Amino acid sequence: MRSLVDWLEARTGVIGFLSDLLFHAVPGGAGWRRVWGSLVLFALFCQAVTGTVLWLFYSPGVVSAWESVHYIQTGVTGGWVVRGLHHYTAQVMVVLLVGHLLQLVIGGWYRAPREFSFWLTVVMIGVVLGTSFTGYILPWDRRGFMASTVSSGLMANTPVIGPWLRELFLGGPQPGQATLQRVMVLHVGVLPAVTIGLIVLQTVLFRRQVRLAAGRTAAAGGAPGAVAEGEGGGRTPVAAGGDRWFPAQAWRDAAAGAAFFAAMLGVTLVMRGAPLEAPADASVADSSARPEWYFLFLFKLLHLEVFGGARQIIPAMILPGLAFGFLMLMPLLARWKFGHRLNVVAVGAGVLGYAVLTGLTWFQDWRDPDHQAALARAQAEAARARHLAQSAHGLPPDGILSVLAKDAVTQGPRLFARKCASCHSFDGHDGTGRPLATEASAADLAGFGSRRWLREFLDPAHLTTPRYWGETAFVKPPEGRKVSKMVTFVTEDVAAYTPAQKAQLEKVVIALSAEAKLASQAAEDARDAAVIAEGAALLGEDGLSCTDCHKWRDETSGRPDLDGWGSRQWTIDFIHNPAHERFYGRNNDRMPAYGEKGELTAGEIGMIVDWMRGEAK
Repeated sequence: MRSLVDWLEARTGVIGFLSDLLFHAVPGGAGWRRVWGSLVLFALFCQAVTGTVLWLFYSPGVVSAWESVHYIQTGVTGGWVVRGLHHYTAQVMVVLLVGHLLQLVIGGWYRAPREFSFWLTVVMIGVVLGTSFTGYILPWDRRGFMASTVSSGLMANTPVIGPWLRELFLGGPQPGQATLQRVMVLHVGVLPAVTIGLIVLQTVLFRRQVRLAAGRTAAAGGAPGAVAEGEGGGRTPVAAGGDRWFPAQAWRDAAAGAAFFAAMLGVTLVMRGAPLEAPADASVADSSARPEWYFLFLFKLLHLEVFGGARQIIPAMILPGLAFGFLMLMPLLARWKFGHRLNVVAVGAGVLGYAVLTGLTWFQDWRDPDHQAALARAQAEAARARHLAQSAHGLPPDGILSVLAKDAVTQGPRLFARKCASCHSFDGHDGTGRPLATEASAADLAGFGSRRWLREFLDPAHLTTPRYWGETAFVKPPEGRKVSKMVTFVTEDVAAYTPAQKAQLEKVVIALSAEAKLASQAAEDARDAAVIAEGAALLGEDGLSCTDCHKWRDETSGRPDLDGWGSRQWTIDFIHNPAHERFYGRNNDRMPAYGEKGELTAGEIGMIVDWMRGEAK
């Protein structure tokens, strides 16, 4: 074995390298304060392992990226654990690197002869941030899409080469397939290669510093920790004493690494893996999207009024560039008498400012009801997308967006907000949770067709409230127009009903609501079959005046037709053409004929109706 070891060392030098690596003297002695660098290396190792596993299943494409990440989460055994470890380790690695940098600055370990090691650490932080940034684009969800859009816009503001930089990053005029491919190359190829190169340089520099320190110690009298030539040309620590990395520091590094891994695994299990937001969709404006927490300070700076428009280049490039330049100058400034103190104060101020801007962004978002509402919408849409992807028997070739485009739960409120919310509200908002852009001029359609909706609509105390017709032209028409006949009927006739007539009206409400065939009250309709039959008979009589204006069954005439009132097909037909003789006829002067004019397709009208009726699954 000795001959084999000598031969291997003579040909490769690996024995001497391992000897230096394992048994080098620890400058200043072993201690827990020295685990930071090892933790960074361990975190990078975890990222490499988990990233490689994720790479086996990930597909970089606008119709496959989100889908493949969802498959990792749900279809790959343990995939959600691997992705969670990758995600949360990336988050904590930023903290580890910044903590390591602070340790170097406060301890003065950035001064000569360690300048290059410090500079490499600063560059490493930039590379890790770049790797994290490209990493959260890859799932191609709302956050990733926003990141690619915002970053490309900032690149475009760069003087002279801005448009070229943007084109280089995006690969086209808008974020898309080429963008994902380029981000993928950066994330798994270029940036990891640069990281490995930095680690190798750090290791070479560290070994050189240890040897120089040991040489100076030996020259001064062979104090503990010196090194001497070993057999085969390797260098081994002198046995005079002192702390060697193995085992004095090694067991501390191993314990810290084990605790770190346990913490990351615990967070992953508690959070049930990493989050996956709704898939990227250029047609959807999502004001809830935020970058990862370590870029929130930049998000805050970019949204300050003082940095509006073309001045965004200041927080996006100039300020980070100045901060990077100052960090690189710190070892040189430390040669000055008060330079080290200046560096410590400046770095402390920078960390404090970073924490204030990040905390301020969190606090303002927490206090902002619009942001919280947008966040709730985004979370609901993300849950819906995951549900559809999970329940579908394989997603179609054109991806999850093609499924969402036909989903009434997703598209119904959006279509309502676009087409209906100019007049109607839905439970007080535009269907998506946002307040109406203009005051409602027609009834709130939440619960349309239900007993409660109809009961309140025919109640004089409710008809003229904001939920129904309020102060609109139906109630207070412009000069030359009459109050709506329905308003007059409710506010005058119904208001004068006797208790017996009110009891009859309640039966009519139950019967007419049963025409809607709402799944939400199917059990009540089945239970009240006798009441419904009695109410249907009353509705056709003259006593309640309904058939003075409305058609009911074949015995009467009028409009709108109450046969099938509020049912799915009735509502679809009404939205398609309210000017049809079945509905308002020539008297229709408000409701657009969305289907007749081609503003909405039959499928879109069906999605609005299914969503309004609460029957979209």
